[in-house]
Amino acid sequence: MCEPDAEPAPANVWFLRGWFPYGPEDPEHRSAGHHVAADVDPDGQLPAGWGSDGGGHHHVNRVLAHWQASGEDQPAPNVSHVCADGADWELLRHAGLWQAGVLPALPGHSHDH
Repeated sequence: MCEPDAEPAPANVWFLRGWFPYGPEDPEHRSAGHHVAADVDPDGQLPAGWGSDGGGHHHVNRVLAHWQASGEDQPAPNVSHVCADGADWELLRHAGLWQAGVLPALPGHSHDH
């Protein structure tokens, strides 16, 4: 299901909110087991890349999913799943701070295009 993002996002930016029906293999059910602080480069409403304390920089090749906290979930973080450097990553933004973590691999999934 897709829907427009909350204000003040532009009307032409829509975000994926998830799949229905849900299933155990849904990619959106993954979450990173460990996160580190990240310095994210925003590109409009979505992250374009990020740097970490280890000096590495990651460039986002593709946004897989995005959820914006809203309504009663406002204390929850904004979440983006992205593909970068041949892996799927979870980027969390809460109270203006970003964190990044590698998502568990999907069985039979490869980033070789």
